[in-house]
Amino acid sequence: MAKGMASDHDIDRDFAAWLGPHLPMLRRTARAFAAPRDQHDLLQELTVALWKARPSFREQSAAGTFAHRVAHNAALTWRRSETRRRLRGVSIEAELLIRDS
Repeated sequence: MAKGMASDHDIDRDFAAWLGPHLPMLRRTARAFAAPRDQHDLLQELTVALWKARPSFREQSAAGTFAHRVAHNAALTWRRSETRRRLRGVSIEAELLIRDS
């Protein structure tokens, strides 16, 4: 490995250390946006969103502010996609009921 390059293990460890203080906020966000059965899935989505966004964190704001903004936007996107998915499911069920009657 070239000097100055972080290993995957170092990157994972650094992210886990950075994420730790924000986990309570992520759990609250998941509870606020998702039904109990979906909260774990949303928590995973929020964590992935932070993983992807973390390299763009420039420390121009507090890490908590950055994490909250990313998590909130990811939760809004998740809610919109869940609503569309559920509406598609309802329309498919309605179509099947009409066709079968």
